[in-house]
Amino acid sequence: MNASIEPIGTCATPLAAGDQILKAALTVSNLSFAYDKEEAILSNISFEAHSGEHLVIVGPSGCGKTTLLKCLSGRFSPCSGIVTAFGRIATIHQDLRLIAERSAFTNVLHGALRESSLVGGILGFSRVHRQKALQLLERVGLGHRVLFPVKRLSGGEKQRVAIARALMQEPTILLADEPVSGLDDFNSHAVLRLLKELSFERRMTVISVLHNRSIATVYGDTVLDLDGKKQEKCPITRIDCADHCDDTSKGRCVRVTPAPEPPRGLSTTLIVALVFIFGALGIQSTDLLTGVREEFIWGNLLTFLGQLVPTSSEQLREIPWLLLFESLWETLRMALLATVLSTVISLPLAVLSARTMGNRFVSSLVRSVLNGIRTIPAIVWALLCVAALGLGPLAGVCALTAYSTGYLTKFFYEAFENVDPKPVSALKEIGASSSSAFIHAVWPAAKPALLTSVLFTAEYNVRSASILGIVGAGGIGFYIKEYIDYRFFPAMTAALVMILVVVLILDAASGIIRRHLVKE
Repeated sequence: MNASIEPIGTCATPLAAGDQILKAALTVSNLSFAYDKEEAILSNISFEAHSGEHLVIVGPSGCGKTTLLKCLSGRFSPCSGIVTAFGRIATIHQDLRLIAERSAFTNVLHGALRESSLVGGILGFSRVHRQKALQLLERVGLGHRVLFPVKRLSGGEKQRVAIARALMQEPTILLADEPVSGLDDFNSHAVLRLLKELSFERRMTVISVLHNRSIATVYGDTVLDLDGKKQEKCPITRIDCADHCDDTSKGRCVRVTPAPEPPRGLSTTLIVALVFIFGALGIQSTDLLTGVREEFIWGNLLTFLGQLVPTSSEQLREIPWLLLFESLWETLRMALLATVLSTVISLPLAVLSARTMGNRFVSSLVRSVLNGIRTIPAIVWALLCVAALGLGPLAGVCALTAYSTGYLTKFFYEAFENVDPKPVSALKEIGASSSSAFIHAVWPAAKPALLTSVLFTAEYNVRSASILGIVGAGGIGFYIKEYIDYRFFPAMTAALVMILVVVLILDAASGIIRRHLVKE
C-alpha cells in the first residue's frame, strides 16, 4: 500500500504567529495489517501527527482508512510496525454509538466513566463532571438541547454530542471515523469546522477519516492519502465489496449471483398443512358428531346456558357480592405480590443468563434450571405449594412466583441480548466497568421491553390466580369451584365477569404505558 502525506496550506483557523506545531503526539512506523490470511490491506504505513494538528486520512473505499484508525486506537493489533501515542486517545465512531434513550447531557457524562469510581459510575456523577459536561455542550452549540433524548436530535446534533462525549475524556488525540457521514453540506462543514477549532484551542491532535478530498484540503493541516495501486485488485476491497475475483492477475471482478432461495411462504404453508394432517390422523368427523349426540342433548345445553345468566332481581340479590369482591381483591393482591417477587428474582437471574453479559457456563446452567421451572404447569406448582404450605393465598403467591420467574427471566435475558452491543463496547472503550456499562447502556435500551414483559406477567398472574383457588391456593377461584359444585351458576357468572373487567382494565392500562414508552 502506497501512502502519500501532503501538507495543506489552507486551514479553517490559521495558526497564530509563533504557534508552530512541533511536538509529535502520535508516530506510526512501517505499520502493516491483514485480516486473517488475506493479503495485507495496509502495508508499510509511516507518518507523524503533531499536537494541535488536524490530520485527515482520505482514499477510496476499501483502502484501509477505518482499519488504520482502529490500529491507532488499539482495537486492532498490526501485523508489523509500531504505533507510539503520547497521551490519551478518544474515538468518535462512524455510527456514533450513543445511548439513544438517554439525554445529550447523560451521554456526555459517559465520557467521565473512566474517572468515576464503581459506585459513582452507577449511582451518579460528581458536581465537577456535571458542570464540565454542561460547558462542553455549550461549546459544541447544544446548550439548548441538554435534556433532549438523543433519539430526538438531528444527525448534526448527534454528531456534536459524540464530539462532546469524546472531549469529556480529556484526550490528547481524537480519532473521528467519517464524522460527516450522512450529513448535509451545511452540517458537514459545521462539524469539520468545529473539529478544526477544537484541535487549535486544546492543542489536541485530531485524526479524521473522510471520503471527500476537497473538504479534507479545506479543514485539514495534513492529508494522508491511501491511494495505493493495489486498490485496483479485488483482494484489497474484499472487506467492503461483494464482488468476487475470477482473475486477480488481470484485476477483473465478476459479481456472483446467489442461487435462488425457495419461496418461504410456500414452505411455511406446507409445514402448517403437514402439522394439521398429522394432528387430524385417526379423527373422523363422524366420531365428533357422534360424540356430540352422545354427550349433549341440544335442549339441555340451551337450558344450561340459560342458567348462567341471572333472570330475576331475586337471583341478583342472592349473589354474595361482598364475598366476591373480597375474594377478587385477594386474587389481585396475590397476582401483584407474585409479579413483584418474580421481577425482583428474575432481574439478577437474567443478568447471569444473558450470553452477551456473563460467563457461558453460568449462563447455560441458569438456563437449564429455568427450563425445568417452566416445565411444571402453574396448577402443579399450586398443588406442590399447597402440600408444603397448606391451604390459602400464601401457597398461591409462591406458586405464581415460581412459575412467573421461569418465563419472566427468559423475557428479561432475551431483552438484554437484543440490545445493540456497539454502544456498550463504546462505553467499555472509554473505561466503564461491566456494571457501569450495564446501567448506562444496556438497561436504558432494554427497559421498554422489560416493562412490557412485567405488564404481561401481571395480566397473566391475575388470570392464573383466579384458577389456583380450585386446588385451595386462595383467591376467587375457590368460590368459582364451589358455585359450580352447588350449581349456583349466576354467582359463578358474576365472578367471571368481575375477573374479565379487571383484565380489561389492566390491558388498557398496559396499552397506555406502552404508547407512552414509544413516544419517549
